[in-house]
Amino acid sequence: MIPLVLGATGLIGQQLLHQLLNEPSCQLIWVVGRTPPQLASTPLAQGKIHFIQAQIDVFGTPALHQQLPNNLTHLFCCLGSTLKAAGSKQQFIAIDQQAVINFTKGQIAAQPTPPHFLLVSALGANSRSWFFYNRVKGELEDHLKQLSLASLHLFHPCLLLGQRTHKRALEDFCQRVFVPAAALFNGPLLKVRPISGETVAKAMLAQALQSPTKKVNVITNEQMHRQFTL
Repeated sequence: MIPLVLGATGLIGQQLLHQLLNEPSCQLIWVVGRTPPQLASTPLAQGKIHFIQAQIDVFGTPALHQQLPNNLTHLFCCLGSTLKAAGSKQQFIAIDQQAVINFTKGQIAAQPTPPHFLLVSALGANSRSWFFYNRVKGELEDHLKQLSLASLHLFHPCLLLGQRTHKRALEDFCQRVFVPAAALFNGPLLKVRPISGETVAKAMLAQALQSPTKKVNVITNEQMHRQFTL
């Protein structure tokens, strides 16, 4: 496996890099983003992580994709913002939707063989949702389903738990409220049980190491919990 990671400095992206660095079948890891991940400077990552600095406005340009190898097998996308952090609905769409579409199209055009794509989406993602966030995520999923990918894997986590590089007030508050009660979310409530970034990262790597049986796979919050936390 020769993977590329988008969003490697975020909560799930950092955990995913750690998982990939310890995966024997993964000898090289390509990372594209604004800033290099902290793990890139560790002894374990020396010579294994190749970082390409790029802003999202060049994600679809041939110049960027010419810097990447033409034998990438898996694209992991952990990009994610909030409406507050983005500053506007338009900018949120540019980060969480259009940048992902542009990069994926650029990779498909540059690769002789279509890659497998693994996306951190969201619980409730639906292009017809009344909720802006879920609608944007759903529209992204619908667009990716139309592209010529080897396979598409959509991960639908609920509230994410873990230490972020950048504080998110609402999510920090929710963690303080829900973490003590997380063990009570059993049975049908597993679908909305808060989930750690580490668990999502483990699920992503496990899915990548399997031979896909379907072109499009949705991995639910409940499935990730049942596989890695119960």
